[in-house]
Amino acid sequence: MRRIVAALAVTIVAAAIAGFAPPASAANITYVEPVTGTVVDPFRPPSTPYGRGNRGLTYATVAGAPVRASAPGRVTFAGQVGGALHVVVQHGDGVRTSYSFLRAVAVHTGNRVDAGHVVGTSGSTFHFGARIGDAYIDPAILLASGPARVHLIPDGEFREIGAEDDHKALLAAAADFLGSVTSSAVAWARDTGEGVARELAEHFVTVLDEIVDLGQFAGPFASLSAALADILEAFIEPCTPAEVAPAPPTERRIAVFVAGLGSHSGGPGSATNLSKRMDAAAFGYAPADVVDFSYAGGRRPGAYEAADTVRDLRHDAADLRELLDQIALDHPGVPVDLIGHSQGGLIAREALAERYDGPGHALPPIAHVVTVGTPHHGTDAATAAAWLRWSRGGQAVRELARLFHTSFDLTGPGVAQLSETSDFIESLNDRRLREGVAYTSIAAADDLVVPAPRARLRGARNVLVDPTGGPAQAHTALEDAPSARREIALALADSPPTCQSLFTTSMRAFAGVGIAEIEDRIGSGLAVAGAL
Repeated sequence: MRRIVAALAVTIVAAAIAGFAPPASAANITYVEPVTGTVVDPFRPPSTPYGRGNRGLTYATVAGAPVRASAPGRVTFAGQVGGALHVVVQHGDGVRTSYSFLRAVAVHTGNRVDAGHVVGTSGSTFHFGARIGDAYIDPAILLASGPARVHLIPDGEFREIGAEDDHKALLAAAADFLGSVTSSAVAWARDTGEGVARELAEHFVTVLDEIVDLGQFAGPFASLSAALADILEAFIEPCTPAEVAPAPPTERRIAVFVAGLGSHSGGPGSATNLSKRMDAAAFGYAPADVVDFSYAGGRRPGAYEAADTVRDLRHDAADLRELLDQIALDHPGVPVDLIGHSQGGLIAREALAERYDGPGHALPPIAHVVTVGTPHHGTDAATAAAWLRWSRGGQAVRELARLFHTSFDLTGPGVAQLSETSDFIESLNDRRLREGVAYTSIAAADDLVVPAPRARLRGARNVLVDPTGGPAQAHTALEDAPSARREIALALADSPPTCQSLFTTSMRAFAGVGIAEIEDRIGSGLAVAGAL
C-alpha cells in the first residue's frame, strides 16, 4: 500500500510539473533498489545552479556489481557523456531514472526493460537519479523510503541526458562544477562525507584519462595525468589485503594467451609459450582449456617465428577473432579470458572490435581481458622505429641495425603501429571498451620498453607492480613475476587489486613518468638528428 501511495504521489507531482494527466497504469509501477549497496550521500538539491549538492542518491557498491532497472520502461539513452557512462530509462508514470558513472553498459537506446533488468555494472560508487521533466526529485520517494522533494532546475542547466545536442552543455556544466569545487575545496572538504569525496575523485580520474588519451598532443601532461589517475584510484578503490589469496574460479573458463613482439611458439608444449611462462594452471584453467594464439594461425593455431610478429596488427586481430569464433563453435557458452603481454594486449582489444562482428562470426562470451605491459598509448621505442623507417638518418641506422638484429624487422608494419602517433593506436583509443567485459591493465613501474603511463587503459582496472630484475628486465619479467601473476589471478577472480600504500603507488607512478619523459626527450633528439 505504501508503494502505491508513493507512486501516486510521484504521478501527481509529474502532472503538476509537466502538465499531463496521470496514466491509468501509473499506480501499478513499483520501483526497486537499482543496486545492492549503502546510500552514502542522500538527495541534497543545490541552492543555485552548479552549486554543491547531490541531485540523486549515491551508493557505495562493489566494482563490477550489476546495476538493474528500478522499474519497467524504455531506454532513452545508453552511452558516454563527458567521459562517464550513463543509462536513462523513461517510465510510464513520466519519471526518468538515470544510472550514472557505470563501469560498463549492458543495454542500448530503444531497448525495453523490466524491473530488475541489468542495464550495466557499477564502479565503487554509483549514482541513481530521477527526474520529471526538468525537475529533479528525491529517488527515495520512488523507493517509498522518504518524503518527495522536487528541485526545479532553471531552463538550460540540464536537459535530457543523451540528446546529441546536449553533450556540449553537459561537458560545460561538468567543467563549471569542477571549477567551483576547486575554488571552494576547503569548505567542501569540511562539510562533505567520504562517499562524496570518492565520487568527486572518480570524476577527476575521468578528466585525467581524457588528457592521457591525447597522448603526445598533451606532452608531459599526459604522463603526469596517468600518474595522478593511478594515485587517485589507489586511494578511492577497494583493495585486497596482501595476505588474502585470490579466490579460485567458480566455473569453467577457457584462456587464450596472446604473446608479444618478438615471441615465437617454440613448438607444442614448449616452455616459450606465454601460457607456460605465466603458469596458466595456477589460475585454475584445465590443461585442455588453455590456448596460445599463433601469429601464423587462425582458427587452428600453428607454429610461428619471431618474424611473424611484425605484420599488420589488424591482420593478427582478425586471426585471433577467427580463433575465438572456433572456440565458440567447439565449446558453446563457455566464457573466455584473454590474457595478452605487450602488443598481444592490443591485438586482444582490437579482436573485440565490432568491425569483426557479423554473419559467420560466433564470438564466445568474453569474461576478462587482462593486458600485461601493453602499450595502450604506444611506445617511444616504436616511435623511434618509425623514425628509422622514414627519416634520412634513420635509414642508415636501419641498415646498420640489420647486421646485429636479424630475428625480425624492427621497421615492420606492426612495429610502426605501436608508435604513439599511429592511426592504429588512435583508432583503438577512440573506441570504447567492449561492454560486459572486465578489463585490467597491469604495468611495471620501471618498465623501459612500455613506461607505466603508456600502459594506462581508460575504463579498465589499472595496476602498478614492481617485478624484480631491474628496469632492463622489467618488461619481460612481467610474464612470470609473482607480483604480476597475483594481480592477474585477482582480476580473473573479479577481486580488487592488492592493497598498497599511497606512498608506494606514488613512487611507482612517478617513476613511470620519469622514464616516459626521458625517453621522449631522447626520441625528440633522434628525430632532429635524423632529419639533418
